[in-house]
Amino acid sequence: KNGFQEVSMDCIAKQADISKPTLYNYFKSKIDIYYVCLVTSYIHRWQKTKPKSDSAKTGFELVKEYAENLIDYGYHYPEHLLFTSNVSEQNFDVLIFHNTVSQNVIEEYETKFLTVQDEFSSLFEKGYEDNTIKKVDGIDIQIYFLYSLRGYIIERVSALIKLKKKGKLSAKQKEKIEHLIKLSSAELDFHLKNLLKLLYFLCCLACCFSCCFLNSG
Repeated sequence: KNGFQEVSMDCIAKQADISKPTLYNYFKSKIDIYYVCLVTSYIHRWQKTKPKSDSAKTGFELVKEYAENLIDYGYHYPEHLLFTSNVSEQNFDVLIFHNTVSQNVIEEYETKFLTVQDEFSSLFEKGYEDNTIKKVDGIDIQIYFLYSLRGYIIERVSALIKLKKKGKLSAKQKEKIEHLIKLSSAELDFHLKNLLKLLYFLCCLACCFSCCFLNSG
């Protein structure tokens, strides 16, 4: 709400309605709390968006189901989506190194975060195995896909955040949001079929330019 730099342990203790010494019994600093909030938000997002286990579905179908669930999640939990989107998965190591998250906090929560990463990756791994998703050496298609999809959803839910800040949503506003969710899901049928192919093409194009540049040098 106020940004990381503006928040103090005093503010957190007051908001949680506990004493500051009690807060320090659990967390040594606000970076510990921030790290735990990030991990628990990722877990919350995955629990709400992961596709139902179905051995008959292809990897592409599982990724599509996840994408549809993430659209729905974005509208119902916009704050969670925006919060987890502000810090990328790769930045977790940087966060730990530069801000010295307590080792006991890392040991307790890092495994939980890595489990979510592995389960998400397994959707694509199945797609690679059944050839419904193309794999590109040296390019993390999963990350490209996730960032593209989140950007698409965040653009849609930003208006919802503004509405929520103004107060309780009216019945008409709720109806409009439900319409947007259905519209986004319908559009996804078209866009998702081409998204992974487009990413594959762009990656190949980037490799061609790199080769040409190196050869000309």
